[in-house]
Amino acid sequence: MARTSSSYSERFVLTSASNAWTDYTVPVGMRAVIKCVTHVNNTTSEFLMLVRAAQFLVLSRLVPGATSVILPDLHITVYGGEAMGVFMYTPNGGACLSGFMFKDDSGRRGPPLSAGTHPILPAPDPGMGPTPIDAP
Repeated sequence: MARTSSSYSERFVLTSASNAWTDYTVPVGMRAVIKCVTHVNNTTSEFLMLVRAAQFLVLSRLVPGATSVILPDLHITVYGGEAMGVFMYTPNGGACLSGFMFKDDSGRRGPPLSAGTHPILPAPDPGMGPTPIDAP
């Protein structure tokens, strides 16, 4: 049985919401990888932006006034049923979380979280062959 199928690009979150989390929940049976986070600050004051994956804060960054921050070299995995989200402390800005998603029929729920809600998983079976992510 194959573990994964073709991956495709996806924009998970695009928001201008202020002082509120904007989340996207990865559908069960899929796996997502955040590859890029973009924040735009249309004010003259700096603001704090936050990104979370599952239940955990994975990125915290001050965005200077009248600038954009683009973080293009990320690799943050979010498993099916888990949410990712962005929070901005500004009334006038924008944020985007993008990356790729692929079908994941392995049933894998990810490595153990510090909250202790996930089981420890064995290493993937090398006989499964490369996934689309591993393939050259």
